[in-house]
Amino acid sequence: MGHFEPFSKKYGLSGSVISAASLINGIGTAIGLERVHVQGITGSQDSNIPGKILAAIHELESRILFWSISRERTSPGMTDWQSRNEILLQKQMLLLPPY
Repeated sequence: MGHFEPFSKKYGLSGSVISAASLINGIGTAIGLERVHVQGITGSQDSNIPGKILAAIHELESRILFWSISRERTSPGMTDWQSRNEILLQKQMLLLPPY
C-alpha cells in the first residue's frame, strides 16, 4: 500500500469513520481517520442503525465524520440496488434527530 498524507495534515481537521465495511474502515485508517467501532452494525437491514447514529452524533461534536451507508446485497424480493439503498436511507433518516 502506498503512502497517504494524513487527513489532519492535509485539511487541518481531525476525522473519524463509522462503517460496517472493512474496506471503508481500512481506507479511513490509511489516511489517519479514527475508526469508531459500533456493536451490531452489519451493513444490512438488521444493522444497529440507532447505535450508529448515536456514535455519529458523538463524533460530530469534535471532528469531521465519514458516514458509510451500506446496502443489503441479498434482500429477498428486491433486485434493484437503488430501491435497497433508498429503504436503508429512509430507515436511517427516520432515526436522526431534527436539526
